[in-house]
Amino acid sequence: VYEMYPRLLETGAGMSIASRRLHKEGYGDYTFMRKLMSVVYYTTLKIFTSLKVSDSQCGLKGFTAKAAEEIFSLCEADRFAFDIEVILFAQALGTKIDEMPAKVLANDETTVSAAEPFRMLREALSIKKRVKRKMKENKQKKEQKRKAHYMSLHQKVKTAD
Repeated sequence: VYEMYPRLLETGAGMSIASRRLHKEGYGDYTFMRKLMSVVYYTTLKIFTSLKVSDSQCGLKGFTAKAAEEIFSLCEADRFAFDIEVILFAQALGTKIDEMPAKVLANDETTVSAAEPFRMLREALSIKKRVKRKMKENKQKKEQKRKAHYMSLHQKVKTAD
């Protein structure tokens, strides 16, 4: 955790995430079944949502104030899908994402049922659509602001003549 903020400064990233995939012992003492569920879920997410990071569910993420404000102002999800939404909005906003290796110790069994990944995938696909819609709305709002600003400047120049 204490390495995350200096890495944000060093890399110029707006977001930093921990990744079990980047550490040789990243999954620590996970059971085989938990590792398998994690890999299958991650692969499925990558295929269906265009996720561009190596680990969306590690849980540890850090942000600059600017990136946090931009990203979280758009988020709606909770539970497991929150991580995916945060990353997809960061990607859509063009936020630079730094990934750092992490080893996660998991002595307990997962609370995720076998049916949970299907619900999570359904939610992830819904988030992908929401991200696309909100980014389109944001682009339209920025364009309207730009036009209003231009019209204001144009009016001032016209009045000055």
